[in-house]
Amino acid sequence: MNRIAKWKEQASLRKLLIALVVFAALGIPMQASLGELQSGCDSPLMDFLMGYDADTVYYILYSIGESGRNDYLKLIGFDLCFGLVYAAVFFLAIALLLKKTGADRKRDKLLFLPAAAMIFDYTENISTIIQIKRFPEISSAAAFAGSCGTVLKYLFLILCATIIVILVISSVAKKTGR
Repeated sequence: MNRIAKWKEQASLRKLLIALVVFAALGIPMQASLGELQSGCDSPLMDFLMGYDADTVYYILYSIGESGRNDYLKLIGFDLCFGLVYAAVFFLAIALLLKKTGADRKRDKLLFLPAAAMIFDYTENISTIIQIKRFPEISSAAAFAGSCGTVLKYLFLILCATIIVILVISSVAKKTGR
């Protein structure tokens, strides 16, 4: 926990702004590429589904074709970087708000949530890589792991966003004396 406390103390608005610029620089083109990739399929890609099974994975990977699967593999490389960047954005935002609100050190545990989201995103990505590499053979276990990773990723991202909103409200209330 000492390392986390040190990272929290080193968090700055400047670092958050840099992370946000990198987030936009990676995220906007990646989302556009995912949209192009998805255009060959009438179902969202696995990254955007809140749960899926092996049949859904097969349908999606079949629908996007071989070149789509190859493009998907390339995009996963960007997605791995993107996970690190969004985790940094959430970490820095939460750290700055914890410092600003003067929250006790017990709340530093909240700083682990962005890392959890990133780990579940990586689980989803590793599952997707395995399934693309083994296509047309789709593993139910890999589909289940990927599906769980996707759902948990979104759950932790929603938790991070909710915590940020609560900390902003707390900060404003503290500033106005309410």
